[in-house]
Amino acid sequence: MFGANRPPWISKKDFYRTPFNYCDRWCERCQLTDICRVFQDEQKSRAKWIKQGKNPDSWEYVFATVKENLEKTMKLIEKGAKKWGIDLNDFDDSDYQPPQEPQEFPLYNLADKFSKKLGKLPKDLRVVPIEADEKLILESMEIISHYQSLIRAKIYRALTSKLEDEKEKDPELRTFDAETSAFIVVNGLMSISEALANLAKHKPLRPLKNRMVRLGKISLDLAKIINSEFNLDEDEEN
Repeated sequence: MFGANRPPWISKKDFYRTPFNYCDRWCERCQLTDICRVFQDEQKSRAKWIKQGKNPDSWEYVFATVKENLEKTMKLIEKGAKKWGIDLNDFDDSDYQPPQEPQEFPLYNLADKFSKKLGKLPKDLRVVPIEADEKLILESMEIISHYQSLIRAKIYRALTSKLEDEKEKDPELRTFDAETSAFIVVNGLMSISEALANLAKHKPLRPLKNRMVRLGKISLDLAKIINSEFNLDEDEEN
């Protein structure tokens, strides 16, 4: 299932209240857009720009939206700080340490290497036999392309969040952000593996079969490594 998926350790109530927290950002294929506040706000924002005669697919829209969202976030932070009696002008962040660079994580490097291998597939499929199923190829490549870059971004977030959780002394403040990001990556890798398997089984693409099978196996192996690294199976049992 594409879009938002509920991790086993998240209650149905919390999931349906904030599906955007467990989403791979494939809104076009998500079945929960009717209850997703982020999607609905985005659609309203795009409609507003179109009504003003502006292009919602332009960089101008991107930067304006980011600016607006940051302003909203700042207001929420100020509201929360006031509620908890925190003076933001006297906030001690002297012990802040910037996150590690992505390349400092071996697991990120594995995901990055795999993502780059996937990036070469469009070139291999540029010319295919006339009897090849164009719809199958386009569908499979759309899935692979969507998750290709997402797995790098999400695994980096998962790894940095895990470090933050390890520093947190109060277990009540555990956010499960690391596990959730890893869960999204694993789902993406499983979708990639399935798409590769469909391509490998397609007879007109027989010359590429071994490569598709090999990439599919790497995808599954990487998913297993991530499962183990973030104890996803253990969280499912709990």
